[in-house]
Amino acid sequence: MKLVAYVELGIFARVLLGVVILQNSLFTPFAYGVFLRQRYYHSLFTRQAFAKLDETVKVFLQGPQARGTFPNAPAWYDMFKTYLGKLTFTVIEPAPAHAHAPAHAPAHAPAPAPAPGTSGPSGTKKTT
Repeated sequence: MKLVAYVELGIFARVLLGVVILQNSLFTPFAYGVFLRQRYYHSLFTRQAFAKLDETVKVFLQGPQARGTFPNAPAWYDMFKTYLGKLTFTVIEPAPAHAHAPAHAPAHAPAPAPAPGTSGPSGTKKTT
């Protein structure tokens, strides 16, 4: 699943490149971005892939190559992340692993009673 998360990020980079070189519709990155946003909230692997990408970008921006050419790049990157967070409404917290069941439903629902004239839940007839 880790590989899938990294491939999804690669596809998004390709979609953005396609918009820049006029090979994709302008709608495509928005549609795929909605998909990635949902994957981020529902997949731990996707969150880890985004964290690794963020770490890699930060290390690159702190390096001497970026510092010499673009000294304000780390500040620009932080502003970009802030803007992107506001744009995608990242105030929603990822669901914890145990929160899949509805709050009003009991943890273990009782088994249904057997139908009249049957011996159990499988629905087989009683033999006398």
